[in-house]
Amino acid sequence: MDADALKSNKEIIDSVELVLQAIYESASDFNRALDGDSPINIPSLRNKSDYQIEASEILFWTDRDAYNDELASWQPKRNIENHAAAIAQIKANDLVPVVHELAGAIRKNRVAPFIGAGISQPCNYPGWGAALEVISQKIAGLDMAAFRAKMDAYDYLGAAQVLWDKDDAQVRSFIHTKFSDGTIPPGGIQGPIKLVPRFSRGCIITTNFDHLIERSFEPVKFDGYMHGKQAGNNFVSRLLKGDRCILKLHGDADNNQTYVFTETQYKESYGDPLDFSKPLPKALRQIFISHSLLFLGCSMEQDRTLDLFKKICDEQQFDIPDHFAVMPLPKDPAAKKAKESRLLRMGIRTLWYPPDNNHELVEKYLALAVEVAEGRITAF
Repeated sequence: MDADALKSNKEIIDSVELVLQAIYESASDFNRALDGDSPINIPSLRNKSDYQIEASEILFWTDRDAYNDELASWQPKRNIENHAAAIAQIKANDLVPVVHELAGAIRKNRVAPFIGAGISQPCNYPGWGAALEVISQKIAGLDMAAFRAKMDAYDYLGAAQVLWDKDDAQVRSFIHTKFSDGTIPPGGIQGPIKLVPRFSRGCIITTNFDHLIERSFEPVKFDGYMHGKQAGNNFVSRLLKGDRCILKLHGDADNNQTYVFTETQYKESYGDPLDFSKPLPKALRQIFISHSLLFLGCSMEQDRTLDLFKKICDEQQFDIPDHFAVMPLPKDPAAKKAKESRLLRMGIRTLWYPPDNNHELVEKYLALAVEVAEGRITAF
């Protein structure tokens, strides 16, 4: 093509070059690695200053196949470097097979995140125990001895019942006010919850009243929902079809008629003894036998939900898929063994991370599993 033809097709050529330039700029980390410390000098034939061009630009525009080969070789190494902290802990705790199994479940779109209060704490929402303590300070004439006895025994349902029985209006008001969208910090949603949309395509379960999950998926909406005691929008039928849906076990902050927060409310919602004909247990059983749960921000201490899962396993009526939990490692080795054994009996495999303010590793573990699931890391 001669010079005149090039000029006449300038608009087309400029459009193509814009696309290629965007592709080049999208690999900025690789480009910097390839460029080295200084650009390449090209002498001017017009007695001007030398031209300075980066090595990556020269390779990209003169031999794109070679550029892409270099990029393909560099990327896996870079990915492993980016996940070095997570990989070190995974290897130290002999958890490489568990990560690959979790990645396999993510790849098949079978993971259902089970999100507890710990995941909302980076956005300044309190955990259950802390919330109960705050509410107790708002209620006049509360029997503090009875409340403290429940709290000291980690009987949060019983403690919540003491508060509710004394002043349910204060409890409702606190939940509605504290867990509203207005409490999200100016910096936006923080922590592992930002990664959930990358690996969740179907069902999500949460014990949280807040709307962080819904906000993190925006503008995508949930097709089905169940909020606590209120059956909601075709949840089970949507679940069975594989649609995106959310189960909020304790209810939603905006509707106090959905709250499942006290001992009495739990018995009403789950049955006493456990009744799988009720909407919440029925939905939880369906999810447990059809998805791989991934517990995040949950203490995994014995509670009504884990009792339900244990009952399903003990009855041996279903083939149970592998489930997963990301948890801080107990400091007492005996406690770790006991907890691990108890969870394994429910088919829950644990990805441990060091305690003492290492909670950022939850996000790092999730990011690593997603990278493995998407094929950007194949071995480590």
